[in-house]
Parts: sequence; structure tokens; C-alpha cells
Amino acid sequence: MRMAEYVGVETGDVIAPSQWKQKKGKNFLDVLERVYSKKFGIQVFPDALERNQLDELREVRNALIHYNGNIKGLPDSMRAGGPEGYAGQGLDYYTDLHEEFVIPNADFLRRNLALVDNILSSLDDRAYATAHPTAVKDRDSK
Repeated sequence: MRMAEYVGVETGDVIAPSQWKQKKGKNFLDVLERVYSKKFGIQVFPDALERNQLDELREVRNALIHYNGNIKGLPDSMRAGGPEGYAGQGLDYYTDLHEEFVIPNADFLRRNLALVDNILSSLDDRAYATAHPTAVKDRDSK
């Protein structure tokens, strides 16, 4: 949000708070795509695979926060492989008498940190170029 607000201020196309409103059946990633696309012509997620991976990360986050890690909070597609499938996704599986849980392991965290870093770095570059369309000249170049 802050990058988009920065671009809006720099370009004189300020984003009204109402434009961040999340519509029914949409999530925050959808809101980002809508605002950046409509206001600045920036495609937030040019790589569909990265967008899907980020959405899976969002789903895991929601399961951890809203369901205390219970697998009931994961989408069906992530539960389809059962306990063996979780390992392939970088999730450690635990169960007690009544519940089943997943916890992200170190591989999951490393992979998703790199994903988020890549997406944000790319978006940052494109947002900055939109806010400052004139090439910034390096002081060492002549």
C-alpha cells in the first residue's frame, strides 16, 4: 500500500482510501492488483506462478492465524495430498487425538521469504520508474 501511495503522491494521482476497499469474494492481493493496474498501469504480479505461490502463502498464513494451524484452514488443493503432501509443501504435520495441524518448516520459510523479496523488489523497481519516469542519472556517469 505504501508504495502505491508514494507513486500516487509523486504522480499527483493520489489514491482515495475507498479505493483500497476489499470487495466480496476478493482478497488483499486482488485489491493490490486492482489499484496498481487502474491507477498506474502497473501489473503487480507479472508472473502468474509467483502470484499463485503468494496466494498459497496467504492461505497458510490464514490457517495459522485464524485456525491455529489446523488443516481445516487450508484450501482443499493444499490438503489433497494428506500428510505426505504437506511435507512436499514445506509444512510439518502434527496430530493429536482430535485435530490435525501444520507448521511451516525452515525450507518453507526460506522459499517464501525469497518469493516475497523477489516480488517486492520487482514491484518497487516498477513503481519507482512510474513515479519518476525520467531516468535518474548516476552521478558517476557522464
